[in-house]
Amino acid sequence: MKAEIDKHTLFNFFEGKATLMQRALIQKWLEEEANQELYYQWTEEWENENLQLTPDTGEAYQKLLFRIQEAGTGSKNCTTSNTDFTKVLPFLSSIRSFRYGYAAASVVFLLISFATLWVQKDQILNTEYRTAYGEVKTLALPDGSRVVMNANSSLRVPRFGFGSKSREVLLSGEAKFKIVHTKSHQKFIVRTPEQLEVEVLGTEFVVFSRKRGSKVVLNQGKVRLRSPKSGLKTPLAIRPGDVVTINSGGKLQLKHKQSLLAHQAWEEKRFIFDNTSVREIAAILEESFGIKLIIPDSLVANRTFGGTFKVTKPESLLQSLSEMLDLQLVLVDKSTYQLTEPVTAQP
Repeated sequence: MKAEIDKHTLFNFFEGKATLMQRALIQKWLEEEANQELYYQWTEEWENENLQLTPDTGEAYQKLLFRIQEAGTGSKNCTTSNTDFTKVLPFLSSIRSFRYGYAAASVVFLLISFATLWVQKDQILNTEYRTAYGEVKTLALPDGSRVVMNANSSLRVPRFGFGSKSREVLLSGEAKFKIVHTKSHQKFIVRTPEQLEVEVLGTEFVVFSRKRGSKVVLNQGKVRLRSPKSGLKTPLAIRPGDVVTINSGGKLQLKHKQSLLAHQAWEEKRFIFDNTSVREIAAILEESFGIKLIIPDSLVANRTFGGTFKVTKPESLLQSLSEMLDLQLVLVDKSTYQLTEPVTAQP
């Protein structure tokens, strides 16, 4: 039987009024992924209604210890002048054992709850947007900025205080940003798992961040880059038309006055290749569609390919690649292909 939790019960939990049974039900309810987003929405609603409350965790902890101690020792006001201790002591012992057991169970539940919240703290504090393989998604941020996410990407945005305290997001994958300039000249910062940091005020740019490296493409405005991985000691300022790439080893390359069309054709699910190696095309296919292309021969992997392709199904691009380069394409399994030189028939 699934646990059903309403807003009133959850608000009581936030206020410390929930019973032990209700807390257990809430924990069970949160195991369902569909309930987690509703939990975050109600958390934000409760926070907005209780902005004046500032929890004192130290005081709460001391109160918890006092209650546990009180539960274990019993009331201090009991009188013993006319009491038969031979009868009362076993009875008190059984009560005390029950109270200690109940208190211990409560502490264990609280520790488990705190541990669960700690593990899920990123989910509680941030909204995460994701795209599937082959999907391109457009979303609007709370400050009015616009983001177009490429396939197989994720963007983490703070749930609380975004636009009022700071504007920082975490990107894994690829996205195009169109950032609005605020009246307070608030910076907008894009961070990546590869320690790349892109800082702007209001501009339009593309950030790429995957295992094989990072890339920043500036359409308009001004951008400052920080990348400890590449050895940059001071921020690097780039101009419109600049393309910065950082490979997996940290080597940085800056190119000026570049044609930017090929770097953002993915918005329309197009790919523009210009002397692009088969190895790089294989990486793009895996990143964008989850298709693995095995290339046993390094000579084949280093061959280059060019052209513009509208791709909705990766198989069509693979077929064009094999035909134009006169290579043999073999389906290994559902999402894996192998590309080799054609087998020459023996005389």
